[in-house]
Amino acid sequence: FSWKIDGQPYEHVITLPEIPEISLSKLQISFSPLPSKTQVSFDYIRMTAIPLPTPTPTPIPIFGKAASLNIKSENNQYIEIIQSARDIHPMSLQTIEAWVYLTNIHKSPYSTQIINASTLENGLVWVLQITNDRKLSYSGLLHSDGGGISRNYCSFKGKTVIQENKWYHIAIVKQIITVGEIEMFVDGKTDGKMDCIEASPRSLPLVGIGGPPYQGWSVPVYFEGFIDEVRFSNGTRYRSSNVTPPNRPFVNDKYTTGLWHLDGNALDSSDYKKNGKIVGNIQFIDSTIL
Repeated sequence: FSWKIDGQPYEHVITLPEIPEISLSKLQISFSPLPSKTQVSFDYIRMTAIPLPTPTPTPIPIFGKAASLNIKSENNQYIEIIQSARDIHPMSLQTIEAWVYLTNIHKSPYSTQIINASTLENGLVWVLQITNDRKLSYSGLLHSDGGGISRNYCSFKGKTVIQENKWYHIAIVKQIITVGEIEMFVDGKTDGKMDCIEASPRSLPLVGIGGPPYQGWSVPVYFEGFIDEVRFSNGTRYRSSNVTPPNRPFVNDKYTTGLWHLDGNALDSSDYKKNGKIVGNIQFIDSTIL
């Protein structure tokens, strides 16, 4: 646009930020400071759209390795992670998710565990596992009415019958303080839901992938199969009752509190860098999720 100040012509070009479907009903231009009694007049205002160059597409990441936990005797293969209390219970919103592939779902009295969290002070805090009737199950330590920690658990299980030799994306989404709702997803579909407010232990917890660290199991703990792409998030990743499961490796973002790609190691790709400890003879194979 061009304008005149006290008869002196000026021209200027401004570039607006790229905003989809931008609509302007008023364009305000300020001049500051200007001497008093300065006269400003506009000859014309012209807006021109200039196409931006197409950015080079980012290569799409692919799934790498997956952790193979072929357990031949109980409690001998798992990944142990030291987390902060805030990471396993952020007091507001949380998503726990992973890809799992089971080659053998054990019958009673054995327990097929995916992920658990525990503390030395409180014992088991929560556990995500497969029941003997092949359903995904979640149990979490309840918040006490008196403001402390109860010794009771809220437990529920899903509807999907988990099959062997098949990849599943599983997720637990918690709205802990706001409504006390915990929702379970299998392959992007709501599989179960329960209203309860979980306790929030403050002591340093341990997370076990594929089995211990909780040492008070009443039954032998097993996991035979593969686990890939374990992620903890301080937020609700899935809110709809029917969403498309991710078809690429998880990425680290501002909501990620733990991310283990398990691509040949147990390194944490989140900003928290809580690398896992591999216990037992865990092997890493080429992932076959897609």
